Amino acid sequence: MSEPITTNKTDLSPLVWDVCGHENIINHLKSIITGNNLGHAYIFSGQKGLGKKNIVNKFVKALYCRDQGDFRPCEECASCRQINAGSHPDVYRLQRIVNTKTDKLFRDLTINQIRDLKHILSQTTLLSGWKVAIIENAEDLNINSANSLLKVLEEPSAKTIIILITNDLSKLPKTVISRCQILNFLPVAHQKIRKYLDSFAGLSDKQKDFIAYVSFGRPQIAKDLAEDPDMLEEFI
Repeated sequence: MSEPITTNKTDLSPLVWDVCGHENIINHLKSIITGNNLGHAYIFSGQKGLGKKNIVNKFVKALYCRDQGDFRPCEECASCRQINAGSHPDVYRLQRIVNTKTDKLFRDLTINQIRDLKHILSQTTLLSGWKVAIIENAEDLNINSANSLLKVLEEPSAKTIIILITNDLSKLPKTVISRCQILNFLPVAHQKIRKYLDSFAGLSDKQKDFIAYVSFGRPQIAKDLAEDPDMLEEFI
C-alpha cells in the first residue's frame, strides 16, 4: 500500500538534481538511494506536465551513476549517457507500440508487452546491479495486461524496480495500486516556477512572467516553453 514520504538523516548533498519543485518527493527518492532502502514498485502520479518523467529519469540515473563525487547524476558517465540515449542494458521502458497491421499505435499496453517485461526482469543483470522497468502512461494498461502485471508485482524478481508513470491514478486497478508505493505530484507554486525560469538565458522578464503564468504550476510545461522559442511563440 501507499507509504508516507519521509526522509532519513543520510547526507543527501552528493545527489544534486536540477528540478523545479516537488522537494518532498525528491528528498524521499534521494534518501532511499543513499540509505539503500529501495522498494520494488512505485507509482508516479499526477497531471501531465508536472515533470514526473524528468524526476524518474533523475532517480534512475542517480541509481546507476558511476560518479561518486559531488554530482549524481553526473550526466557524463557511461551509465548516465546510456540512460539518456535509452540504451542502458538494465533499464527497460514500456509504452504503447505500433500495430504493424494498421501502422497505428495500439490503444493499450498489451499483455504480450507485460509478458516480455516479466521475462526481462527475470534475467540476470548485465552490469551486476538493479534492473529497472519504467511503464509510461500506465493508465493505458487494459484488464489483461494489468492482471499480468499484478502477477509480476506479487512475485518480484530480486533487485528489480518497477516504476509506473500515470496522469490518472483512478484508471489503474486498485490491486495494482495496493502493491506500489505512491508518489503524488501536485502543481508547483507560481513563484517557484518564476524563480526557476531565471536560470534560462535569452528570455526577457516579460517572457518569464508569461511562461510562469500559463504553465499553471506545471514545471515541465514551463521548461519546454523556455527551451523552445518556436513553441513559445506559437503558444503566445
